[in-house]
Amino acid sequence: MSEKSNKLSQEEAKDLYLKVWEKEQSYIQIRWTVVTFFISISFAILGFSFNISNPKLPIITPQLVGCVIYWFAF
Repeated sequence: MSEKSNKLSQEEAKDLYLKVWEKEQSYIQIRWTVVTFFISISFAILGFSFNISNPKLPIITPQLVGCVIYWFAF
């Protein structure tokens, strides 16, 4: 076999690069959507824990849950 048959043409290389780039962009979009969801939930829990006037649980419990969810997002 010659070396020429093992190499991709310039057009094939561009197509391959664009396909890989599209998949990477899709992955990044999904990742940031999931991270944004978990961060927003954790901040909602933390904000709610500071707003409770007569808690049934110790005040640290919802704050720790919010911090754990935030940590899980990363």
